[in-house]
Amino acid sequence: MIKRQVRMMKVVMLLSSIASILILSAAAYEEHFSAPWRDIQADYLEALINTANNDADRKAISSYRVEFKQVFLQGLSGIDRCVICHVGVDNPVMTNVDQPLRKHSGKWLIDHPTDSFGCTICHGGEGRATRKDAAHGWRENGDPTPHVATPLLRGNAVYTSCGRCHYEVDLYAGQTDLFAYSFGAGSVTVKKPQIDESILTFSLAGAEVLAEGKQLVVEKGCLGCHRYRGGGGDLGADITHVGDKTKHDFDFTHVQGEHTVHQWHYEHFLNPKAISPDTVMPNMNFTPHEARALALYMMSIRRKNAPATHTPRPLTVASETAAPASGETLYKMFCSACHGASGRGDGPAAITIKGNPRDFWHERFRYVSTKNGVPTQEDLVHSISTGRQFGEMPSNPQLTDSEVLAVAAYIRDLNRAGLVEMLTTEFAEDDEEIDPEEIEEIAEARVTPQGIIIVPWPGEDFKPNAEIGRALYLENCASCHGPEGRGDGPQELVDGKGRKISARNLTSGEFRGGAELDELYKRIRAGMPGTPMPAQDNLSDEQVWQLVHYTHNLVEKNDYQQ
Repeated sequence: MIKRQVRMMKVVMLLSSIASILILSAAAYEEHFSAPWRDIQADYLEALINTANNDADRKAISSYRVEFKQVFLQGLSGIDRCVICHVGVDNPVMTNVDQPLRKHSGKWLIDHPTDSFGCTICHGGEGRATRKDAAHGWRENGDPTPHVATPLLRGNAVYTSCGRCHYEVDLYAGQTDLFAYSFGAGSVTVKKPQIDESILTFSLAGAEVLAEGKQLVVEKGCLGCHRYRGGGGDLGADITHVGDKTKHDFDFTHVQGEHTVHQWHYEHFLNPKAISPDTVMPNMNFTPHEARALALYMMSIRRKNAPATHTPRPLTVASETAAPASGETLYKMFCSACHGASGRGDGPAAITIKGNPRDFWHERFRYVSTKNGVPTQEDLVHSISTGRQFGEMPSNPQLTDSEVLAVAAYIRDLNRAGLVEMLTTEFAEDDEEIDPEEIEEIAEARVTPQGIIIVPWPGEDFKPNAEIGRALYLENCASCHGPEGRGDGPQELVDGKGRKISARNLTSGEFRGGAELDELYKRIRAGMPGTPMPAQDNLSDEQVWQLVHYTHNLVEKNDYQQ
């Protein structure tokens, strides 16, 4: 029995050895005698002979050898074998011939010579492969070749590779570590870089489609939901290096077209929920052209992983032409997706917000510290910088102090424009004639904060008293917030536009204006304009502080020292 098993094992090993030798022999024969690239190089040699103009050219051609070719990219730590077929890539004689022998178009090889840049750094594909379908990542019928992570880029998609080396493609064009500093470190020695208006428009000659996509990111408020190099919102994915993702990082279950990164982005921009059913991203109503431009731009946002010898220095703006980004530009970048391009609270992402983004034209600001309900500059700066706690509005720690002030000023301008429109309509309806300058004066008076509330910190003798605090709470707050602060009071509530709203559940600790004691004092003393919460100007400072402490302690236990 054992001898029979040994004989069978020997037969299997013999057959396996013979099969291996046959396979290796066939592969060796193909590689050295019948590989497709050999025929291509033979055609190239023939083309050279036919185009030779003199004996010197013919003599030089006679030294050409049909052989295995590759470019070792020392600086990029890679190998490109594309030249095994594209042998005429830098030969001017091959300008008008068919691929794969044709010379590279344009003047790109002047700054990107093949011997140091290769081909795949720009065109994609599998540089080590020697067969067309494996090297290109595409089969003859147009289907993607399985398991090729970075198929050959086609059409305008080739420009997405510019982001591997060129800083101009970046949203901030490579300003030195623009948002790369640690926000949480609190270092006073780190100076926040300022966004320059000109840098937002930087582009590469020939890659205009990327400039278009870049401008769409700025104008459509993408950073209101998406983070980029430390700044922006956190409702969506971080797009800092989204271009480094390969097709294996995407779910193509719902993609109707070919399964490429470009197509995934394109269909996602046209209808986000159709591609990612669980996404909170709304349909931004992009045109097909805009969706293509944005898809290509997303693919171009890459890490700069090429060596310094291949990476141009970031462009900078001359000091005499440098211009800080305006409040309008910054508003578009970080606010317009929700608040709308004109500030009317009708941005495309507004439907994803619980509640409603503020309509700066027709609604009052809720978080104020004045008796007339108009926010101070500090109120607006606080809201823009810190966002709305426990709400969808993100903080904006990446903005410099001057940039926050610029956004605040622009928002106040929107508010003033809304008042002017409303006053003009009111006077017209009453058949009153009034000078436009007078309307401007009236609007200016209404957007000017008056009666600024200075928080008077209680003296050393002040002691919170639960009994006093609860009595004040039941008398002034329980009808809306409920007897235990759970937001279940009997009073029906509507906001300034007549929309039903709910009172805050004070036991949750979710105070959007901030849970700090001084912020709670302002909310009680100034009220919240545009909501049923009134200003408590009939209470003494000590009574307000009793309410502050009682309300603050509702977070920790619902039945506070009864």
